[in-house]
Amino acid sequence: MLIYSTRFRVKDTFTREQFVNSLIKWCTEKDHPMQGLENHKTDLTFSATDGNQTIEVIHADMAGIIAARQMSVTSKGNWTVDAVLNYMNNTLSVYMDHSMSESSESFNIHRRVPWLINKIIEDGYADDNLGFPLNTSAVTLEETDKDKLTAAITSSDTYALPFVYLSAASRINADSLALKLAGLAVVINDPGNVLFSFDPTHYPAPIYVLIPHKGAAPVAFGDYPFHRDMIHTVADYLNSRAYDKLETWEGVNGEILRLRSQETIENLKARSDENEFSKSYLEELEAENVEYSKKYEKLAEEFQKLKLENERLHYRLESYSGTGNTIIVSGNENDLYPNEQREIIIDCLKDYLDKTVKCASRRADILRSIIDANHVEGIPDKYSKIIKTAFDGYTKFDCAKIMDALKETGIIVVDHTGHYKLQYHGDPRYIYEASATASDHRAGKNAASIIINLMF
Repeated sequence: MLIYSTRFRVKDTFTREQFVNSLIKWCTEKDHPMQGLENHKTDLTFSATDGNQTIEVIHADMAGIIAARQMSVTSKGNWTVDAVLNYMNNTLSVYMDHSMSESSESFNIHRRVPWLINKIIEDGYADDNLGFPLNTSAVTLEETDKDKLTAAITSSDTYALPFVYLSAASRINADSLALKLAGLAVVINDPGNVLFSFDPTHYPAPIYVLIPHKGAAPVAFGDYPFHRDMIHTVADYLNSRAYDKLETWEGVNGEILRLRSQETIENLKARSDENEFSKSYLEELEAENVEYSKKYEKLAEEFQKLKLENERLHYRLESYSGTGNTIIVSGNENDLYPNEQREIIIDCLKDYLDKTVKCASRRADILRSIIDANHVEGIPDKYSKIIKTAFDGYTKFDCAKIMDALKETGIIVVDHTGHYKLQYHGDPRYIYEASATASDHRAGKNAASIIINLMF
């Protein structure tokens, strides 16, 4: 399962030689250090094994890339960390993968950033993320930073990392969260509510994950002391980003094989005579090399997609079983926002408990126990209130109050030809047509009621 993937800019002082030194420092200072790596401090290509740990470093000089893979076999499964440095454009890509074996102990995966990333950041080699320092601790937002942050939120820079924004209403330990997200996101601590004061309409929640990509809406979180869902939101975005073939271990290996094969063919061409047989043979060999390279690239790309899908499926299982034993097996519906199905199930249980169970009973105790054990944000109720408020007394559909409410709750307008055709997250199963103008004083309440029952 792919635990983490990230890609960020590094300073030009993080050379290929420093990359190797950081790898060796990491491998020799962690809890289970590898021995004998000091002999490779000046090597750009090497492999070493120490007990159940191995490390391999490869160098594609013509492509300006150096990459490493470190593997550890433990009682809790097999861990793989890949790091790829493009020292031509100063970018670093890091992946952490976990797989179980037959002898692995059953346990819950502790999602953690590879210590390698922490070391690189702490040693001062990580470049700024859209003007904010990439640290292992939180960045305090100053009044002078609000324009810089709002510009960062709307940036389309594909190398930029997300921001986790904590307002004054948040009680989360910002530095603790920042350490868990080092190299994956910048944690912004805003004790002065600078962002809310600047734009109170769009940022009323205590916590947001802000994804710097055009069209990506901020993900709101209530104030609760759990990091898992925020970390997953960040990791899920990073894992879904498009990575170039030369930003993965498999891709770099494929490129090295291609370059070496091409170099061999060119040498054969230079040494062969000009007879037709040699020329024809080398042309066929060159064509086969190109074809094999394409197949390798395709397989490497498919392998990456399968790892991402495996991670998503594992998180869905973890979401429903992380607080205890699984009670309900998930069906084939996908969440339209983080933990939607859990939100709706708990909302339904609360509603049933309030309206149906009137006295103390075993059934009531079980339902309360499940409700208490599963934290939710109360999003269905929140969305219902937003829609009710927006449609209260409406006379004209095309107004800012209604349009903002639709956007905030994930409802989109897919057609407007006399009536407004609405869909929930673009799903054609959940569609409602609203008239452009109200027919009577109850039109707004009726429209809100239909939308809430259909979509939330």
